Amino acid sequence: MQKAICRAPRTFVIFACLLGLSSAPASAEWALAFGKSAPNHWSFGSSWNKDSTKAARQTALERCDLHGPNCKIILEGVGACVALAVGITDNVSHASIGPTRLSAAQTALTACTANSVGDCEIRHSFCENE
Repeated sequence: MQKAICRAPRTFVIFACLLGLSSAPASAEWALAFGKSAPNHWSFGSSWNKDSTKAARQTALERCDLHGPNCKIILEGVGACVALAVGITDNVSHASIGPTRLSAAQTALTACTANSVGDCEIRHSFCENE
């Protein structure tokens, strides 16, 4: 079983990098970009099944930039499912990886809700092999 290669800022889900993740071909690179431009205004973009880290990062940033400024890569890797949860009433967000879309979403929602004054919702999720 191949493990995801996580390269993420410490403010995001570092512990998620320690999870065992699903098998994937070495060329299935993915990336998630996220940007905040105002309270409760987020933009995101993702890419998966790319041939290189550079291609995954570039596509995710381009897609994020279409929806707003200040986009940065927050997670990238090989072989995983990813979910992004955001607070409905505040400026809280949390991205997570996992072996399935459901497990990534549950982890992201749990962490977001723990830090939010209100409810959180999944705004985006994907698996590299879908």
